[in-house]
Amino acid sequence: MGAILKAGGAVALGIACVALALVIALNLFNALAWTANYALPIADQVGKVCFFVCLFLLLPLSAIRATRGIGGVGLYLASIVSPSRDRCSRRCRHYSRRP
Repeated sequence: MGAILKAGGAVALGIACVALALVIALNLFNALAWTANYALPIADQVGKVCFFVCLFLLLPLSAIRATRGIGGVGLYLASIVSPSRDRCSRRCRHYSRRP
């Protein structure tokens, strides 16, 4: 009788773990949908601002020898932001389509 209860408890624990994994997966999916609707358009705007700052502020700064270090560091930091902007803008256009 004790072995049957242990086996039943193991099965119940397994079912509970699978149910927990499904709940976590569904919550992750909902979080991704929220991100696509709200956070990615903001990231797209930040990337656009970063592009114009690079074009009109940091690029001329890097052309002048005295301020080349500041411009170079700024362009380096902008290169970290810009690739994520490209990926975000593609995702924004993909996920924000309304049926």
